[in-house]
Amino acid sequence: MTKEKLIHILNSYTCGLLPEDFRLKVMMWLTDEAHQEETDEALRYFWDRTPTDIDIDTVEQLNLCKQNISLGIDNGQNSSKRRPAWLQYAAMLLLPLLSAFAVWAYMSYWQTNDLALIEIRVPKGETRTITLSDSTHVQLNAGSTLIYPSTFAHQSLRQVHVSGEAYFDVQRDAEHPFIVKAGGVDVRVLGTHFNVKAYPEDKFIVTTLVEGTVNVSETDNKSNQVRIAPHYQAVFNRNSKLISVLHAKTADETAWRKGYLVFSDQSLGEIIRAMERRYGIDINIDQDINTAYTYTMKFTNQESLTEVLDVLCRALGETSYQRRGDTIRIYRKGGGT
Repeated sequence: MTKEKLIHILNSYTCGLLPEDFRLKVMMWLTDEAHQEETDEALRYFWDRTPTDIDIDTVEQLNLCKQNISLGIDNGQNSSKRRPAWLQYAAMLLLPLLSAFAVWAYMSYWQTNDLALIEIRVPKGETRTITLSDSTHVQLNAGSTLIYPSTFAHQSLRQVHVSGEAYFDVQRDAEHPFIVKAGGVDVRVLGTHFNVKAYPEDKFIVTTLVEGTVNVSETDNKSNQVRIAPHYQAVFNRNSKLISVLHAKTADETAWRKGYLVFSDQSLGEIIRAMERRYGIDINIDQDINTAYTYTMKFTNQESLTEVLDVLCRALGETSYQRRGDTIRIYRKGGGT
């Protein structure tokens, strides 16, 4: 591909003029070592024309993106193969239309695989079930993303990436372990049923085992690992990096698959985030309502959003809500609307 043609494609990419499937092909091209010389030259072109007065929010987003990318790169990778720092930033300037999670997943395959990757994003208010090439079934909760190869053929490992929540029914294959990479932890299995909850905004990454055996380890520190048995869960603290093993009510942890909302001693903030994902709405809470207080409640798939909000406001005490379209405000009574 000529430099001029590549620059034209990248211009279209950054302007949002490319269809979804073609954007993924562009991303694969950018991360393919075989095209490194061409892409480096094109990225230099964009870098040289980047304004020098980038605001602090942009810098913070680039740093976050760079951190996410580094999580997926093999620590044993030869440093001589890594691209210069300016190229990493230049590449990130081209990615406003692709999630940081997607970049991390793509970059983890950079220079190690020649596979077509598929990205499935599930919007708020929906769930989706995917069948992988090995007949493994994955059910994705609302607001989740799954990235996986089109085939596991000729691969020693079956590896996928998840952001959000997913239930896995893994087809057993003793010779090809199945690995789920989820925002800082690796879940390694041969064949089993388990649930992974790893929404980026949550403090904890929770792996709950329904059947079989799984190993859960910190992505960057494989010595930090635990093995859990059915009806237990591994809870990874993103801040402390500690992994705790707790007894789990698997029916409650996987109730979302039936459209249920089950909360057990969870903070109001966690409950609100789950409701937003479940119903595809935005909920704003007035500052005088403490979101750290915890609550226990359960809602079936037969209860409407109005019924759920009524119960929630009664639990909070002296509160009400106002709905405008897909935005809901919860406020103290007497506080004004």
